Amino acid sequence: TDSTSAGREAALDALRRTGVAPEAIQTALIFATAPHDQDRLLEGVRAVVPAARVTGCSGEGVIVQHDTHERDRAVAVLLCASSSLTLEPQVFTDYEADPAALGRALAEAVNACPDAMAVLVFPDGLTGNCTALLDAARTRLTRPVPILGGTSADAMALERTYQYGPGG
Repeated sequence: TDSTSAGREAALDALRRTGVAPEAIQTALIFATAPHDQDRLLEGVRAVVPAARVTGCSGEGVIVQHDTHERDRAVAVLLCASSSLTLEPQVFTDYEADPAALGRALAEAVNACPDAMAVLVFPDGLTGNCTALLDAARTRLTRPVPILGGTSADAMALERTYQYGPGG
Protein backbone atom coordinates (compact mmCIF):
# COMPACT_ATOMS: atom_id res chain seq x y z
CA THR A 1 0.00 0.00 0.00
CA ASP A 2 1.33 3.44 -0.87
CA SER A 3 1.66 6.04 1.89
CA THR A 4 -1.31 8.17 0.76
CA SER A 5 -3.59 5.13 0.80
CA ALA A 6 -2.19 3.97 4.14
CA GLY A 7 -2.93 7.35 5.74
CA ARG A 8 -6.39 7.50 4.21
CA GLU A 9 -7.26 3.92 5.24
CA ALA A 10 -6.03 4.43 8.82
CA ALA A 11 -8.00 7.68 9.11
CA LEU A 12 -11.14 6.08 7.65
CA ASP A 13 -10.84 3.18 10.10
CA ALA A 14 -10.43 5.61 13.00
CA LEU A 15 -13.36 7.69 11.73
CA ARG A 16 -15.63 4.62 11.62
CA ARG A 17 -14.68 3.93 15.26
CA THR A 18 -15.61 7.46 16.38
CA GLY A 19 -19.10 7.36 14.90
CA VAL A 20 -19.02 11.09 14.17
CA ALA A 21 -18.90 13.11 10.96
CA PRO A 22 -15.47 14.07 9.56
CA GLU A 23 -16.11 17.78 10.14
CA ALA A 24 -16.59 17.12 13.89
CA ILE A 25 -13.03 15.80 14.23
CA GLN A 26 -10.81 18.37 15.93
CA THR A 27 -7.53 16.48 16.21
CA ALA A 28 -5.72 13.65 14.46
CA LEU A 29 -2.99 12.01 16.53
CA ILE A 30 -0.78 10.07 14.11
CA PHE A 31 2.09 7.66 14.58
CA ALA A 32 3.81 6.09 11.56
CA THR A 33 7.02 4.30 10.75
CA ALA A 34 9.68 6.41 9.05
CA PRO A 35 9.89 4.49 5.76
CA HIS A 36 6.51 5.96 4.77
CA ASP A 37 6.52 9.01 2.53
CA GLN A 38 5.50 11.29 5.40
CA ASP A 39 4.00 14.09 3.27
CA ARG A 40 1.84 11.65 1.33
CA LEU A 41 0.80 9.85 4.49
CA LEU A 42 -0.42 13.13 6.00
CA GLU A 43 -2.18 13.98 2.72
CA GLY A 44 -4.11 10.72 3.05
CA VAL A 45 -5.18 11.51 6.61
CA ARG A 46 -6.09 15.10 5.75
CA ALA A 47 -8.22 13.92 2.83
CA VAL A 48 -10.49 12.19 5.36
CA VAL A 49 -10.46 14.85 8.12
CA PRO A 50 -9.34 18.09 6.44
CA ALA A 51 -10.21 20.40 9.35
CA ALA A 52 -8.43 18.35 12.02
CA ARG A 53 -5.35 19.63 13.81
CA VAL A 54 -2.54 17.15 13.23
CA THR A 55 0.05 15.99 15.73
CA GLY A 56 2.25 12.94 16.29
CA CYS A 57 5.53 11.57 15.01
CA SER A 58 7.40 8.80 13.27
CA GLY A 59 8.42 5.81 15.34
CA GLU A 60 10.15 2.46 15.37
CA GLY A 61 6.71 0.86 15.37
CA VAL A 62 3.13 1.71 16.17
CA ILE A 63 0.65 0.36 18.68
CA VAL A 64 -2.98 -0.16 17.65
CA GLN A 65 -5.76 -1.71 19.68
CA HIS A 66 -4.28 -4.96 21.02
CA ASP A 67 -1.31 -5.21 18.70
CA THR A 68 2.05 -3.64 17.90
CA HIS A 69 3.46 -3.28 14.40
CA GLU A 70 7.21 -2.96 14.01
CA ARG A 71 7.37 -3.65 10.31
CA ASP A 72 8.62 -1.48 7.48
CA ARG A 73 5.40 0.48 7.00
CA ALA A 74 2.77 0.92 9.69
CA VAL A 75 0.47 3.77 10.69
CA ALA A 76 -1.92 4.43 13.58
CA VAL A 77 -4.44 7.26 13.73
CA LEU A 78 -6.51 8.40 16.71
CA LEU A 79 -9.21 10.95 15.95
CA CYS A 80 -10.62 13.21 18.67
CA ALA A 81 -13.93 15.07 18.75
CA SER A 82 -14.98 16.74 21.99
CA SER A 83 -16.99 19.72 23.09
CA SER A 84 -14.97 20.02 26.30
CA LEU A 85 -11.42 19.08 25.28
CA THR A 86 -9.17 20.65 22.67
CA LEU A 87 -5.67 19.88 21.55
CA GLU A 88 -3.50 22.74 20.30
CA PRO A 89 -0.49 21.42 18.37
CA GLN A 90 2.57 23.65 18.53
CA VAL A 91 5.83 23.40 16.66
CA PHE A 92 8.96 24.57 18.42
CA THR A 93 12.30 24.90 16.63
CA ASP A 94 15.95 24.84 17.68
CA TYR A 95 15.64 21.66 19.77
CA GLU A 96 19.07 20.49 18.65
CA ALA A 97 20.74 23.85 19.34
CA ASP A 98 19.34 24.47 22.83
CA PRO A 99 16.89 21.93 24.26
CA ALA A 100 16.77 23.72 27.64
CA ALA A 101 15.69 26.99 25.98
CA LEU A 102 13.03 25.05 24.11
CA GLY A 103 11.86 23.52 27.41
CA ARG A 104 11.54 26.98 28.93
CA ALA A 105 9.58 28.20 25.87
CA LEU A 106 7.31 25.17 26.12
CA ALA A 107 6.62 25.89 29.80
CA GLU A 108 5.85 29.54 29.03
CA ALA A 109 3.35 28.46 26.36
CA VAL A 110 1.69 26.10 28.83
CA ASN A 111 1.68 28.73 31.59
CA ALA A 112 -0.10 31.11 29.20
CA CYS A 113 -2.91 28.56 28.80
CA PRO A 114 -4.62 28.20 32.19
CA ASP A 115 -6.87 25.39 30.95
CA ALA A 116 -3.95 23.16 29.86
CA MET A 117 -4.39 19.72 31.41
CA ALA A 118 -1.42 17.92 29.82
CA VAL A 119 1.40 18.37 27.33
CA LEU A 120 2.28 15.85 24.62
CA VAL A 121 5.83 16.07 23.31
CA PHE A 122 7.46 14.25 20.40
CA PRO A 123 11.05 15.51 20.19
CA ASP A 124 13.52 14.25 17.62
CA GLY A 125 15.12 11.08 18.96
CA LEU A 126 18.34 11.68 17.04
CA THR A 127 19.26 15.22 18.06
CA GLY A 128 19.07 17.34 21.17
CA ASN A 129 18.84 16.27 24.76
CA CYS A 130 15.34 15.28 25.83
CA THR A 131 16.27 15.26 29.52
CA ALA A 132 17.42 18.89 29.29
CA LEU A 133 14.17 19.82 27.52
CA LEU A 134 12.00 18.16 30.16
CA ASP A 135 14.02 19.40 33.15
CA ALA A 136 13.82 22.98 31.91
CA ALA A 137 10.10 22.71 31.19
CA ARG A 138 9.31 21.22 34.60
CA THR A 139 11.24 23.91 36.47
CA ARG A 140 9.39 26.71 34.63
CA LEU A 141 5.83 25.37 34.89
CA THR A 142 3.80 27.42 37.36
CA ARG A 143 1.47 24.50 38.17
CA PRO A 144 1.63 20.72 37.89
CA VAL A 145 0.89 19.73 34.30
CA PRO A 146 1.71 16.19 33.14
CA ILE A 147 4.21 16.00 30.28
CA LEU A 148 4.05 12.81 28.24
CA GLY A 149 4.86 11.52 24.77
CA GLY A 150 7.91 9.95 23.26
CA THR A 151 10.93 10.68 21.12
CA SER A 152 10.41 10.19 17.42
CA ALA A 153 12.39 7.46 15.69
CA ASP A 154 13.35 6.30 12.21
CA ALA A 155 13.50 2.47 12.32
CA MET A 156 17.16 2.50 13.36
CA ALA A 157 18.31 4.20 10.16
CA LEU A 158 19.65 7.03 12.36
CA GLU A 159 19.08 9.57 9.59
CA ARG A 160 15.87 11.54 10.12
CA THR A 161 12.74 11.52 12.24
CA TYR A 162 9.43 13.28 11.67
CA GLN A 163 7.19 15.30 13.94
CA TYR A 164 3.71 16.29 12.79
CA GLY A 165 2.09 19.60 13.60
CA PRO A 166 0.56 22.63 11.93
CA GLY A 167 1.66 22.66 8.30
CA GLY A 168 3.48 19.35 8.40
